[in-house]
Amino acid sequence: MEGHRLFEKTAVDHASLQNDMDRLVGEHGAPYIEGIRPQFDPRKTRRYDSYWNWSRQEAMILFYDIVFGRLTDSNIDRSIMQVIVASYKTLVDLNCCIAALHRPHEPLRPATPRDV
Repeated sequence: MEGHRLFEKTAVDHASLQNDMDRLVGEHGAPYIEGIRPQFDPRKTRRYDSYWNWSRQEAMILFYDIVFGRLTDSNIDRSIMQVIVASYKTLVDLNCCIAALHRPHEPLRPATPRDV
């Protein structure tokens, strides 16, 4: 019996919505209604979050370049700042540790633009 009541309610709701749509089409016309339909298609969405991965990759390359001595002092500071600009909190903390490897005699702190 419950299913029958739900079906009747759904039919009434459908009829009410159809009535509303018929009034809109009658007042504004079909071309207007077609023109205001949403264009969103969830299958076409993209997630632009690869910069998170690329900045982490750049930080790891920087880390190994420092460890193996492939960068000069001026290049290290510039590279750290480039990674920080494209990073997020966790990566800034990682860059702080990388900077500490480069400057072991200084206290542990994040690099800033003044360091470059």
